[in-house]
Amino acid sequence: MDEGLRFNFDDLVEMAVTGDVSQPAVRRGGYVHWPDGVGEILPGMYGITYSARVGDRAFGWAGDHVEPGVSIAHADERADYALHYLTCIGNEAEVVTGLARGARGVITGEHARLLVDFPPEVLEEMTIGDTIQIRTRGRGLRLESHPGIEFKQTSPALARALGLRTEAGTEAGRVSCPVAMELPPRIMGSGAELNAEFVDQDLMSGDRALMAELGID
Repeated sequence: MDEGLRFNFDDLVEMAVTGDVSQPAVRRGGYVHWPDGVGEILPGMYGITYSARVGDRAFGWAGDHVEPGVSIAHADERADYALHYLTCIGNEAEVVTGLARGARGVITGEHARLLVDFPPEVLEEMTIGDTIQIRTRGRGLRLESHPGIEFKQTSPALARALGLRTEAGTEAGRVSCPVAMELPPRIMGSGAELNAEFVDQDLMSGDRALMAELGID
């Protein structure tokens, strides 16, 4: 890590939270309306997804809002909020019940549920309702050398992996982060108006012309 960057890693509180593998859910009526006006019934959120993992293609699936890996939640509302607010991307997760007990995975994202990636052989042993315990660490993360930068749901592991670096010769040591692509605000959809600490941010992938224009189709 860049020596000019100082994080408060030693001050972070590490705490356990749990969630259960969610049962897939479908809206009443079942049909999802696509931008072209056609209605279809397709698999989507929650549960254990065997055929899609983080790193796979984003488009082309016969599904809607597919969540890669394992989706977990807590039945108690306040406990579920804690699961969302305290868990950070990169936190370690462990199966604590069922045939896959003891298997370890990693938090990869947040949608309507928390998303956990496990090796394929672990998924074969898991079932709906299994409990996953997460060692949460990252809430309150600060870059003490650059206090004007805010981090959301970033674990120390993710912070180290981001490739942050200070740019020599810039005022106050400007920080840069390598990215795959820059996107304009007009591509943002559902979630942009809601609490960023709890929900995901959707991209308007239904606008295929815009996707092609931006080069992410």
